[in-house]
Amino acid sequence: MNHIKDIFLGKSVDYIHNQYTRYGKGTFDGPALAIKNGKSIKADGSVHYANILGGIIAESAQGDVNASGSIFAKREIKIPVDTSGKKTKGDLHSLDVTGTLAADALKMIYTDYPDANILLELSTGAFKLKCKKKPPKPGGGLDEKFCSAILEKEALGKVMDEVLFDAKDKNFKEAEIKHRITIEELVGSPELKKDPARFRREAKRKGRIKRTVTIDGKTTETIKEFII
Repeated sequence: MNHIKDIFLGKSVDYIHNQYTRYGKGTFDGPALAIKNGKSIKADGSVHYANILGGIIAESAQGDVNASGSIFAKREIKIPVDTSGKKTKGDLHSLDVTGTLAADALKMIYTDYPDANILLELSTGAFKLKCKKKPPKPGGGLDEKFCSAILEKEALGKVMDEVLFDAKDKNFKEAEIKHRITIEELVGSPELKKDPARFRREAKRKGRIKRTVTIDGKTTETIKEFII
């Protein structure tokens, strides 16, 4: 699931809030992705796109997928794989994954845990995904090459639907997507504000996203306000 797409389409889903608890008041570099569209589709993106690109591979794959890496979530991870690599530290749950997964099982992981950091390296046929092993530290700069993917041309429709949902022409050569997230206010009850840690975790974020899409040199900008 793509929380940027859901915000711009006006969807209100619980997992979106969990994506924004990392932000206090201020303006931040948000999800970024660069795409080259040729005989295959090549993409480099920030951590926000690891789940999206992995989900596209899971939906496109037929048969088994080679997978290795880790899943990090703020809730218990219950998926049909070997759980011997499961760990818990504070409120953070992690699970190491190594081996071959059926495409349906992999798709379930991406569908059921949109609020997790699913940092898996995947390989099946010509589809490949690589990403760094741990989530970026809060407050660090945006790594626009945190993950990279090679997708078969047949996945172009899914790419358009998920990451270029506001574009129509599939015959582009290069596309760049950037976002700036501004949090103007954290909204919560006076009672909630008495507990700073809980307030940061549960308060709604009020702000806006500026989405900048450049396709073959032509740039468009869109701004969407939100309370999530």
